[in-house]
Formats: sequence, structure tokens, C-alpha cells
Amino acid sequence: MRFVYITILILLTNYGIFAQKIQFNYRAKYNLKYRLDSTNHHFSETQFILFFNNEQSYFRSFQRYAWDSVENTTMKNATIQEKMGVMMKYYSDFPYKIIETPYKNEVTYKENILYAPTRDIHTEYKENFKIHWKIGKENKKIKNFNCTIAECNLFGRHWTAWFSTDYPYPYGPYKFYGLPGLILSIEDDVKDYVFELYYISPENYTFKNIEDGKPLLVSKKEFLNMYEEYNYTSKKNDGIQFGDPKDSIYENSPAYFEKRRKRRSNALELKPFSY
Repeated sequence: MRFVYITILILLTNYGIFAQKIQFNYRAKYNLKYRLDSTNHHFSETQFILFFNNEQSYFRSFQRYAWDSVENTTMKNATIQEKMGVMMKYYSDFPYKIIETPYKNEVTYKENILYAPTRDIHTEYKENFKIHWKIGKENKKIKNFNCTIAECNLFGRHWTAWFSTDYPYPYGPYKFYGLPGLILSIEDDVKDYVFELYYISPENYTFKNIEDGKPLLVSKKEFLNMYEEYNYTSKKNDGIQFGDPKDSIYENSPAYFEKRRKRRSNALELKPFSY
């Protein structure tokens, strides 16, 4: 049986803490119903939080945002062993942070990539793209907000969104932006990914964005190559100690990596460079 301890230890290792305070005016929450494995009919659900002001937005899974808060408050002085037991309660299939800056047509993507057991690399890349929305004439109410339909093609999927000018801000979940109002609902044609807003509050909120170490700035292509290397090659297991030799053989086999790949064969971005 492999030692999980080493992996968690690296996740909890910092290279210095960098904090930035940002003033936001609104906080919204979205539910996501999704299917990561294209061969499995099972759907999962999770929640995200979106902060935004006039210039930018910040998008994070609720689990990871909650862990950020716990780690830097009640668990700030805890031992590694104490953090280990708590951290796994905040697991998310979507550990990234996304910052939208519409006036620049810019999206910033941040995610940690673990090269066990040597280091945990905080990576960051920027995308500059404009979403080509087609705004329709159909209207309906969602949570008492007046909404208008819009469609686009992005990342190899066709998306249908409902936005509301009751909140005239060009933001939405994930990397969706550029409409004349907040996106309250968006889904792809086959409903593999369905985001729905369930809470919004006009609050003055000071958000303290804490980063673990200086980010490694890469291109999106470089990030995807790093992600591929860590998740689907033997690089993933470099330095890992196995209690049973059979575990070592299996977890370095093509069958093991094919099984891991299958679990995420239906990523939201089917074509990462299709805008």
C-alpha cells in the first residue's frame, strides 16, 4: 500500500506566503452538475463562489475556497499531521482559481501541479480571447431576475447561457465572460456541464487572496503538458515509496494511467484552443 502521507506533505509545503487584498462589491454562488467520465452516466455536483467588482472577478470551488480560509486561520499554527486530517474534507475535482478581466479580454488561470515528492508547483497562465456571443430574443425569469438567452462556441462545445442586465456585469462561471449582464445559467448542448446560480448578494467584501509562493508563469500549452506529465506518466510516482512491490508495478503501468485518463475523459475543455 502506497504512503499517502508523502503526497499530502508536499501539498502542505509552502515556499513563502504572498497576500493581496482586493475589494469586491458582489458575491455569487453557482452549482455545477457535471460528468467527468464520458463512459460513465453518473453525474456529480459541486459548488463555486464568484466575487466581482467593476473591473474583475475571482472564481473558485467552494471546497477549495473554504480550505484556503481554514488553512490560514484556524489551522494556521497546526502541525502537518493535523492539517492532513482536515484537508481531505475539502477535496475538489476543480482545484483552480480563475480571474477574469474583461476590459483586457483576459483570463488568468492558476493551479498547483504536484511533482511528488519533490515539490508542489504553483502554475499560472493567461489567455487573451474574445467570446463570440450570439444574443437571442428569448427571455425568461430566473430567480426573479429578467434574463436573455445567448449562445456561443467555446472549447469544443456549444453553450447556451442566460444572462441578466439586472446585474450589468460581464462575468460568469469558469472562463465565460463578455455579455452585457451577469450569467445566471450556462450549459453545453449535451448537458455534461450545467452551471446555475443559486445565490447572489451585493456586498462590500474585502477578499484576501493568499498564494503559496511565487507562481511559475507558463503558457497554456506548457501547463497542459505539465498536467499530462504529472497525471498520466510515471513522472507522477517519482520518489514515491510503496509498501508493496505489486503497488509499484501497477501504478507505473499503462493500464493504471489509462484508467486515470478515463476518469477525466470528458473535460469541460474538449478543445482547449478553440475560441
